[in-house]
Amino acid sequence: MPELPEMETSKPLLNQKISGQTISEIQINWGKSINLTPELFIKTVDHQKIRTLNRQGKHLLF
Repeated sequence: MPELPEMETSKPLLNQKISGQTISEIQINWGKSINLTPELFIKTVDHQKIRTLNRQGKHLLF
């Protein structure tokens, strides 16, 4: 697990590269990492545009 300073450094770099991009593929490796069924999550998120990237603790939120 990356440490907080690494997350804060990665956030603007990733934000610059992916803001405005459209989600075209979703891979869920651990189903408990989302609060929905994988099918509903994919249906909700697929083909959505990423507006910005935020950080909450050690998690990056897209």
